[in-house]
Amino acid sequence: MYSHQSGFSNIFAYLNFFLLTTIVLWCGCAQEPETTHSTILDEQEALSTSLQATSHGYVHKGVVKTNGLVDTSQVIIDPAKLAVRPSDGGQHADFAIGNHDIWYFDLIDSKNKCSIIIQFYFDTGPLRKNLRHYVTVFTHTEEYGIQNRTKNYSSAEFKASREYCDVMIGENRLYAEYPPDGDLPIYHLRAKIEELEVDLTFRPELEGWKPWGDKIKFRDKEDEGDFSWIVPVPKARVNGTFIIGDRKYEIKEALGYSDRMYWKKKELFSDDAITSIEWGRFISEEYTVIFGGLHFRPWLKQPPIRPLLIIKDDEIIHSSNNLVKIIQSEFEKDKITGAKYPTKITVESIQEDNPFIRMELTVKEIIEKIDPLDGLDSFTRSLIRLIFGKPASFYIMTDAKVFIHVEGGETKTLEGPAFYELFVIDEHAPSFSDWVRGLIR
Repeated sequence: MYSHQSGFSNIFAYLNFFLLTTIVLWCGCAQEPETTHSTILDEQEALSTSLQATSHGYVHKGVVKTNGLVDTSQVIIDPAKLAVRPSDGGQHADFAIGNHDIWYFDLIDSKNKCSIIIQFYFDTGPLRKNLRHYVTVFTHTEEYGIQNRTKNYSSAEFKASREYCDVMIGENRLYAEYPPDGDLPIYHLRAKIEELEVDLTFRPELEGWKPWGDKIKFRDKEDEGDFSWIVPVPKARVNGTFIIGDRKYEIKEALGYSDRMYWKKKELFSDDAITSIEWGRFISEEYTVIFGGLHFRPWLKQPPIRPLLIIKDDEIIHSSNNLVKIIQSEFEKDKITGAKYPTKITVESIQEDNPFIRMELTVKEIIEKIDPLDGLDSFTRSLIRLIFGKPASFYIMTDAKVFIHVEGGETKTLEGPAFYELFVIDEHAPSFSDWVRGLIR
């Protein structure tokens, strides 16, 4: 791998730490859990269920091609290409260094004035020598403030299906139940870390969303990698319980969300192609807005992919890629990670006939922040930050204002809480960093 002169080898060895630490790399394995929950449909039967759910036939604008190229002149109207299949919820990445696989759920409960984020995922250690299996529970309540817990498990304690959503990590489990009447799948989630415990049921109110299709294929000469972001649950009603210490919250009809993300490495690592990822979602009783931003390294020569989903009640009224722009502003420096994050995020339509006009997010509170360089020696950290900036992850609660076109030419204004997440892998992302990566790969 290192074919350079010996005088540079130590520098490149230190730079290699960046590749090993600046993005959370999730990995999976192929073990199957015991199936003890309700009826699991076979792939074809469950696909038929998904196609029924998309029968009202929304149009998706902007097709994503190899290396993140978006053709906004193309549309997808075929329900089979838009349907979220049971296997989309299963494990995709092999149990190998460089892959990652994550299952994400969240909810906002206005009655109890609390928010919860739960994640099941695989992580690779900073030296790419060990695999880690995590469950995280991030919570925010009026009584206890922010309470975050993460627990690491052994590989023997991880089991997952590849055919449908059913994941067990230690005593924690999430799985999908497919009702025999052909209705949308119901997701059950149970997790306990120290004094935090959740037992929740997510009932989707509409079909899932696949703005990038099944996956995006990245290719750099002979090296390849597959990246996927799928939203099985854009909007759900959440019921169950949440326990913190001696306090038990009854969650009734809260508004929830779930997505899936994975990277499958074929010699190309995710941070060889991606510099940052941002995501946000606003959910109210009437309207739901979900947006994202996937930013690339200079060698790809592609602008960011910016997906947008607008839901009114239980119907998708807009689905697109790259018909909005995202503006980050009024940055602040985090004292712990040293990284900068925006305190204001604006999402604006660039299309006249888009029902969505604008969304304004103002940071209210940082729920969690992660420094992926944590644990490295000071010299390595300093060298990485000098060349690549300060990588970090932020989970943020914001106050949102959303402006929507409605019938009669009126503009409707919505206000409420919204999640915003930012994963900065390479803060600078100059062509020089591409050159360095090319040398050490």
